[in-house]
Amino acid sequence: MVFDLLEFSFFQNAFIATLLVSVAVGVMGTLITLKRVVFLSGGIAHASLGGVGLGFLLGVTPILTLIPFSVLTALLLVLLTRKFTTDEDSAIGILWSVGIALGILFIWLTPGYVPSLQSFLFGSVLTVTDLDLGVMFGLDVLILGTVLGLYKEFLALIYDEEFMRVRGLPVTWFYTIFFVLMSLSVVVLVQMVGVILVIAFLSIPPATARILTT
Repeated sequence: MVFDLLEFSFFQNAFIATLLVSVAVGVMGTLITLKRVVFLSGGIAHASLGGVGLGFLLGVTPILTLIPFSVLTALLLVLLTRKFTTDEDSAIGILWSVGIALGILFIWLTPGYVPSLQSFLFGSVLTVTDLDLGVMFGLDVLILGTVLGLYKEFLALIYDEEFMRVRGLPVTWFYTIFFVLMSLSVVVLVQMVGVILVIAFLSIPPATARILTT
């Protein structure tokens, strides 16, 4: 039965998208769980609804506006927590509410028919397009390549930021890169699981793997 479904292009796209999502979850989900910033990733995911609304307003594929919007959210999160020393809970609340409010505003301003938001709230694996697959693949390559290139720095950032400061390493710079990669992993997941379930995919599989291997 499954092999018969593979004859359809929408099912092929869904299968490939599942494989691409596993890369983002496996790489970034593990780092996010170890760094204990799961709820920060959830804040970025919910704030990304603003990017979805912006895509509808501009009349383009939402995933193209999700990328800059999610990255901007990550940069604002770093700015609030590092430069203005805002506690992380408050930063999440600010960006979460602002992102959702902007998403609703953009959708309300969109002329004509607006597609159902349910696929972006809860995901719709069967609606993944070839463009979505291309973007997801590119983001996976960027995430994997960056993590491999900065693996030692990310380990130090996760386990001992003070050690990095003593060694004279730019902690804020690596922290910013880490959060940008987190936002890109959110973009990879949104089309598949929606903004509401992103936090589940970035936390449950890595946490389960950690329990089974320790």
